[in-house]
Amino acid sequence: MLSGFASNSILAVIRTKYGACLTERNFRDMSALHSVPEVAAYLASRTRYGEAVSGLDLSGINRSGLERALKNFLLDEIYDVCRFEKSVGENMFTCIIRRLEVTELLSFMRLFISGNADKYTPRDNYIFDQMSEIDFPRLLLAKSLDDIIACVNESELVRILKAHSGNQMLSSDFTVVEALMMRYLYSFERDVMSRDFRGETRRDLMRGLSIRADMHNLVKIYRSKKYFAVSNDLLASELVETDEFVSGAMWKRLAASADEYEFFTLLRQTRYGRYFADRNSDFDRTAKIIQNDYFRRRIRMSRSPAEVMLSYVCLMETEIANITMIIEGVRYSAPQTVFDKMLILE
Repeated sequence: MLSGFASNSILAVIRTKYGACLTERNFRDMSALHSVPEVAAYLASRTRYGEAVSGLDLSGINRSGLERALKNFLLDEIYDVCRFEKSVGENMFTCIIRRLEVTELLSFMRLFISGNADKYTPRDNYIFDQMSEIDFPRLLLAKSLDDIIACVNESELVRILKAHSGNQMLSSDFTVVEALMMRYLYSFERDVMSRDFRGETRRDLMRGLSIRADMHNLVKIYRSKKYFAVSNDLLASELVETDEFVSGAMWKRLAASADEYEFFTLLRQTRYGRYFADRNSDFDRTAKIIQNDYFRRRIRMSRSPAEVMLSYVCLMETEIANITMIIEGVRYSAPQTVFDKMLILE
């Protein structure tokens, strides 16, 4: 257990880093620029991302290159915090690396299935390379799902992939694989939190994980009801199993709703209903705002270093997602009104 001094020290370190996050003014300044190199130059000269982009060719940089540099910056930031206090950091970093592994693997598999595996660029980060159980550079040589499996050293991920190794990994099947991996990821994170933390800290960490899982589930159900003809049984099987704020019985009812209208009727009966009162609003964006507002409150109010760290990671992911959206918008000369509807701001 951390001493009061150690706890206060790590809280101060993380909150100081949070204080250096980009402001609404920064985002609006960047959205008014005219090219990706201009955005990169702004980040280099006006924000804490200067070191992250300093080694890049700003004149010829593209979205993927800049996005990867920002994500590497985030990983380095997190690693620095984790090294500062190992009794908190080692446990949290295990979850962070596993989440990165899963999202990175799914990103490669999307390209692989679409025949664009050659467009995949392995993450160039020493920390990630040393700690990951997946040989991402070797993925570039993969010609089949079996080749992908050979690059993975994590048993549960291998089990999920092997269950689908007898087919050609059609897009519909990939959706099932993706859902299974996200269910596994949530279970892995819960196991770590349950094993390595106690009392109020464990309870608060579990709540944070549940918020993320709930938003994932709601977006999945909403898209299914609005855009896709997914069977109710299949949809229910693809949801992350969480019951902190929404009961298991309600998740089943939401998944079994006949259409978008019934889904919203049931959703209003949950604690999240009031946030989705306007059916004409952007559902995905609303879900992100709910998650972001929760972690913004927790990073300011929590006395738990582990929870503050989790909140910081989630908020940083949103910040990088905002920057990525600006990069994409600037690239295609999107008007300011588009950015107003896309960005997740305080």
